[in-house]
Amino acid sequence: RPMSLAPISRSTLFLALGVALALAGPPAAAQESRRVGNSLGVAALWENELYRGLDASVTAYPFATWRAGRFFLRGPGLGVELWADEAWKLDAFAQWRFDGYDAGDSDFLAGMDDRRETLDAGLAVERKLGDYGRLNLSAAADTLGRHDGQELELQWSYPLGRVEGQVRARWQSDALVDYYYGVTAGEALPDRPAYEPGSGLTWSLGLLTAAPLGKRWLLFVGANIDLLPDAIQDSPIVDGSTNTRVFGALAWRFD
Repeated sequence: RPMSLAPISRSTLFLALGVALALAGPPAAAQESRRVGNSLGVAALWENELYRGLDASVTAYPFATWRAGRFFLRGPGLGVELWADEAWKLDAFAQWRFDGYDAGDSDFLAGMDDRRETLDAGLAVERKLGDYGRLNLSAAADTLGRHDGQELELQWSYPLGRVEGQVRARWQSDALVDYYYGVTAGEALPDRPAYEPGSGLTWSLGLLTAAPLGKRWLLFVGANIDLLPDAIQDSPIVDGSTNTRVFGALAWRFD
């Protein structure tokens, strides 16, 4: 992990997020580069740490909302629009997965192999619902041979005044869950028994907003909380039943 922070209470976290969202003016939250224009910047992702012995972490990475014809960059991912009409859209995409850990950062995880980040790629279908937002269905698989698993996600995004609300259901295959949350026989200890989880379904709630800061600067702020499945909660290396992330990005709009 790039850096660690002392634990922050969830109430303080969402109070700060609420203030940020209240100050964010129009336009309403948007992920599409069509709505916010072409921009480049830097983003930071804060998340509470699921793994035992690790503190909350912050990850910084380049951020972009950019489109040229059918090709686009969006956050830490990229893609190409394969087909679209007024209501439907089909994309191919690649997205960086930030999951994983360095075993040397935690006494409890000492002796385990590191679990590494990876690049997932797949297809996404979007259905616009007018005033009721939009539905997105995506399917992705590991491209770097790290977890060798798959993920299916259904997301409903809907307008809530100045922000966009998001409800997601994310299914992860047994290979993906086992790689990040399993314990092999060779890694097992008396207080860290071998564990081979199956697949799991995670439910998520989130908020996202994008706001202009002057003529060229854009501020993106978002947060979501994951309700973890038993396959992850029951892992001996996991401490918690939820995962909270807060996202912020500052970008320069150049079109």
